[in-house]
Amino acid sequence: MMKKQSIFFMVVLMFGMVSFVFPSGVSACEEGSFENLNGPTVVEFGKSYTYSVYPRGAFESVNWSAAGGDVLKTWNDGKTYFAEVRWTHKDSQKGARVKAWGKDGCGTMRDARLWVNPDAKRDPGAGRGVPGVAAQFYDLYDAKGDHFSASQDQSKLSSAWDNRVSSIWVAANREVIIYEGPHFNGQPMILQGGQKGALYNLPDRFNNNVSSFTIR
Repeated sequence: MMKKQSIFFMVVLMFGMVSFVFPSGVSACEEGSFENLNGPTVVEFGKSYTYSVYPRGAFESVNWSAAGGDVLKTWNDGKTYFAEVRWTHKDSQKGARVKAWGKDGCGTMRDARLWVNPDAKRDPGAGRGVPGVAAQFYDLYDAKGDHFSASQDQSKLSSAWDNRVSSIWVAANREVIIYEGPHFNGQPMILQGGQKGALYNLPDRFNNNVSSFTIR
């Protein structure tokens, strides 16, 4: 009887050692996604503009391409990735768009795309009356300086735009609610476009102090 017990314990011990050396479980891969692809959507041929994107999760690398333009340079600050794009033409099949793409930690290709209008003959910062654009956000008063377009809510602005907005143009019959904090927290302020659209220079409390917004 003792001999059988000894053999049993030896088998259990050997199985445990094999399990330690050759673990049966495989760690799960980490998926990734792209959020908040921002940048000018009303552009002029021959000029260059900066675009940014925030990759969430794991990525082997983050790449940029532009249909109808040239990617001049790319860089990142450790969290947000940027690309400088010069628009040169409108692709007959793809139109004009900038794309951020890469393979995530599970080996799946992910991407985010932003379509632009390269036919504008006026100041590309104006961005008014463009279909699908509900609001334009500028880093200076009076709709001047760098800007980005928006057509849907953003719960957290990218690091390139967080606490940077000074003026906002709201399209006709649209409404934008800005917040001091991310995820729609903090003091809100309602901006209405009215019948013709309206430009707002933000008061001191919100100037360079906007982190999220909703659009109606």
